[in-house]
Amino acid sequence: MTDKLFNHLWLNALEQPNLDLYIGEYGYPDWFDEISRDAGEVVNTLTKIHRVAHMDIREIIGLVGTQPQFAEKFCIPVRTVEGWCSGGRTCADYLRLLFARQLGLI
Repeated sequence: MTDKLFNHLWLNALEQPNLDLYIGEYGYPDWFDEISRDAGEVVNTLTKIHRVAHMDIREIIGLVGTQPQFAEKFCIPVRTVEGWCSGGRTCADYLRLLFARQLGLI
């Protein structure tokens, strides 16, 4: 899949909270073949993208372990991670995407 296509799918996933509507809005466009010729694999890929787009940063941190472990893994100040988890700071969507990709979620 090209970066341009992934970007399009990611931004659409952020805007559409409903997974079924997110997948259903595409029908079967030509670019599906960039992902796979297998419709099941396409749906699986779209599901992963949507799931990660709607994961809270606390869920992503939980996959690593504790807040200090996450901070250490990604060389982020612990106070920043604590701020994200408490709601005092917002973790940008692009950062959640970077963490998810690094952790193999997408």
